[in-house]
Amino acid sequence: MSELNHMIQSSIESAYQGYPRKLGKSPGMKIARREIRSLNSAETLKMAIWNYRKHLEREKVEAKFIMHFSTFMGQWTDWLDPNHGASDSFDNKRSVLEILEGEQNGDEDSSRSAGAAKKKIRG
Repeated sequence: MSELNHMIQSSIESAYQGYPRKLGKSPGMKIARREIRSLNSAETLKMAIWNYRKHLEREKVEAKFIMHFSTFMGQWTDWLDPNHGASDSFDNKRSVLEILEGEQNGDEDSSRSAGAAKKKIRG
């Protein structure tokens, strides 16, 4: 193994040490070795893990719901976006169901909103 490959593997192993759930290491490392071919990519993996950890803290995810490392590695690049996985607040928003119910009750404002909601649902 070349020195560069050894450094990359060492960096991947270091990234794994920061992963919050120590299950699925072997299949996850296979994916990592296949996808990560540079030190820069290995550092990027560390950032993705950091973003995922922050998401878990922010959302107060129970330990049993934390992805196995192998599952995370199947989607690790999604976690490069620090807002990935963030839930929207629905406190002040009306659901599509409420809008459609308002339309059935003759609520004019809801009728306009329902049309927009139906368009969004249909794509």
